[in-house]
Amino acid sequence: MFWTRFLLQVVPFSLLGLLGSMVGLWFGPQESGSTFMLLAGVISLLLFIALMTFKSVPGWNAGLLAALGLALGVFLRALAAEVVFSAWLLSAGFAVLVFALTAWLGRRLGSRMREVGIGLWLLSWAYLLGWAVIVFMSLDPVFTTAWAGAGVLIFTGLAAAWFASLEAQLDAQPGAALGVDLFFLFLNLAVALRVLLGGIA
Repeated sequence: MFWTRFLLQVVPFSLLGLLGSMVGLWFGPQESGSTFMLLAGVISLLLFIALMTFKSVPGWNAGLLAALGLALGVFLRALAAEVVFSAWLLSAGFAVLVFALTAWLGRRLGSRMREVGIGLWLLSWAYLLGWAVIVFMSLDPVFTTAWAGAGVLIFTGLAAAWFASLEAQLDAQPGAALGVDLFFLFLNLAVALRVLLGGIA
């Protein structure tokens, strides 16, 4: 029953956001310069704020999630020197495997993992702010790869903590709101894996 509710109430909203990201990554301008990249970043930030505001409002949450996914996809394409879709699919595949592991781990550890999740949530904001510094200062690729590795660990732990509390959250929050959380966890993990694998390769 738990997994049925998860698959029917939460996953479709996450897929909506991820589909938007795929469209933006596929069709967005690639070599558009720093001005366009900054504009895409600002639009993504504004859409994020709007989505967090209307996260539990039916209709608005789905529309804003799709729009944010699209904007983030365009932003990622503007950031990338080259977009290799097979590499993105590979990273997404690894992210699915990691999520399967974290779902089992989070459900098994329960409340112990939820306590860790609070610290990881705070750490994730520092991690995301760190990316802004890395992107605009053009730091060494070795540092970028190491930072991505840290992101994989952070969002793997966050996913485990999220799954640890998911059963209670399914009763407390609408599926769309949880789908937004899942979208952000998955996208951040997939991006970190993409940068990590690209750096190693």
